Amino acid sequence: MRRTTLILSMLAAASLCAACSDRTTPSAPVSIDVPLSSVATLPSPTVLTAALAALPIITEHPMAGYDRDLFGQPWRDTDHTGCDQRSDAMARDAQTVTRNPRRHCQITAILMIDPYTSEQLTSTAQIQIDHVVPLAAAWRAGADGWNAELRERFATDMDNLLPTRSGVNQAKSDQTPDTWRPPDSAANCHYATIYITICTRYHLGITAPAHDALAELAGTCR
Repeated sequence: MRRTTLILSMLAAASLCAACSDRTTPSAPVSIDVPLSSVATLPSPTVLTAALAALPIITEHPMAGYDRDLFGQPWRDTDHTGCDQRSDAMARDAQTVTRNPRRHCQITAILMIDPYTSEQLTSTAQIQIDHVVPLAAAWRAGADGWNAELRERFATDMDNLLPTRSGVNQAKSDQTPDTWRPPDSAANCHYATIYITICTRYHLGITAPAHDALAELAGTCR
């Protein structure tokens, strides 16, 4: 799975951010020191556990005032590749991809292994883009206090976006690790790593049940 080679460097950001003081309105995500493509192994349970321990335990904020539109234009090209984030995420994780020669960003054929189920996906019609840390979960964890720019940055952060089968994405919805985990248990380490790193990068707290679930999932990393 191509995503396997992209995970460990995200944890470098987690360790760097443990001492950040403003946990609700960070000025920018923590930078990643190691190019994602250079990493060939997953983090150890010890590394993940240390990053998880640095996350504050919170009581969730109310959903009052939440609206998807508060997180900006869906899939806007915030990393300036010329294609929107949805197209970029599918192309990044695909084994093979064919694009429309007249509209380069349009994917006309794809072969991808679903990161949550390990199933083959062979059509973009089968695929939706999951926010590993859901927008609604981020809102309840502190994004209700962010400005519009930071919310859009979070919503389009490529490290938080995973293409997956539409039904899986819909079943997951805005659930957190205490109520949802990947159908294929082999994906537990990937899921926990991304979740912990994104919460650290954006200074988001987690609930006690989510913490316990993430600790269990991180324990599957070998």
